[in-house]
Amino acid sequence: MKKYLIRVKNVKPKDLLALLQFLIAIIPAILWKLWCLVKGISYWLICEEENEARDNGFVFFEYMKREHPKFRTFYAINRKCADYKKVIQYEPYIIQYGSLKHWIYYLAADVNISSQKGGKPNAAVCYLLEVSGILKNNRVFLQHGITLNSPEFLYFDNTKIRLFITGAVPEHKYICDKFGYPKGWVKLCGLCRFDNYHRIKPDRRKILLMPTWRYWLKLNFKMDEDSKKEQENISESEYVHTFQSLISNQKLLAYLKEKKVELLFCPHRNMQEYLDVFTAEYPVVLCSQDKYSIQELLMQCSLMITDYSSVSIDFAYMKKPVIYYQFDVDRYRGQQYKEGYFSYKDSGFGVVAADEEGTVDEIIRSIESGYRFSQEAEDAHQLFFRPYDNKNCERVYQEIWKIQKCQNL
Repeated sequence: MKKYLIRVKNVKPKDLLALLQFLIAIIPAILWKLWCLVKGISYWLICEEENEARDNGFVFFEYMKREHPKFRTFYAINRKCADYKKVIQYEPYIIQYGSLKHWIYYLAADVNISSQKGGKPNAAVCYLLEVSGILKNNRVFLQHGITLNSPEFLYFDNTKIRLFITGAVPEHKYICDKFGYPKGWVKLCGLCRFDNYHRIKPDRRKILLMPTWRYWLKLNFKMDEDSKKEQENISESEYVHTFQSLISNQKLLAYLKEKKVELLFCPHRNMQEYLDVFTAEYPVVLCSQDKYSIQELLMQCSLMITDYSSVSIDFAYMKKPVIYYQFDVDRYRGQQYKEGYFSYKDSGFGVVAADEEGTVDEIIRSIESGYRFSQEAEDAHQLFFRPYDNKNCERVYQEIWKIQKCQNL
């Protein structure tokens, strides 16, 4: 009951409008579902965030259009966003995100598929309907990255997701053991976007700085006084100070200029609105996600510097080195994610640095080594990623088809 009350407290005017849309959509959705049953029509609805076609959801949608073109697969997105140009070729299988049609198709779909837990016409309204048991539908969670920590919002009691796709052996075991999903509802298929990582040619002149976000800079609950002050003045936050200092480090800049290596700074999408707070000069490039594709950055760059981001696992999947700059680990564990099965220090995929000097030294060391992926990392890779191939989308398709067949029995 408490979790529902918290959601109700955070209801916004747009959520009330969405609730009205839901109520209006009920009868048309029932009629549309009956029509589909009579005509033998099946369809799947896929989405990511409202303004995105760039993650596992979009990769899987393209797979369906390429490998199973006769099957009806729809994609929901905001037609005014930058990524719409990627999906315009698939009209009329594109649905305006959050529209009445989106609600109708969501309610009547055989399967709803998303890389985001909140990938639905309205996250707040759907959460209350689904977790309370009022709305029962087949939902598939593709994830938008390997789960490394212990996010309680992904526990079964908080999602009621029918199929949870995992991408790594220890991740799969951890989620099966801890998250409370019924047996067989969590499947190790590999992340859909991993299919694209087997024929890459990294640019040795590009390295990537991609830190994750901070709850206390974006959300209004569980905030202490320091967090409130930082949220009111982001430019004075520890987060901004730390990464501004790193991208301005004279030793690092001089070395990168000498080696003609660019440092691409691309913070998590939840921190993108603060990108203009940072200042940079060549060879540092500030990367807006409106202009840069995350997947292309991951494939192009030869080294990643992050803090706790799960995209580091994408890098490890491609057998490229990672540096973890963890300057606020105690605060992160206390206010954001509790530690899960994954140890950044002992994973074998990268080195951990606690301060700027150590981070700069590790960057230089990696470039000097020719971006060497160590034998320790190779050994860890073999244990972490099984299977390791370009059939991740195919396995996901087979698992989704299984739950649809069970539904039709």
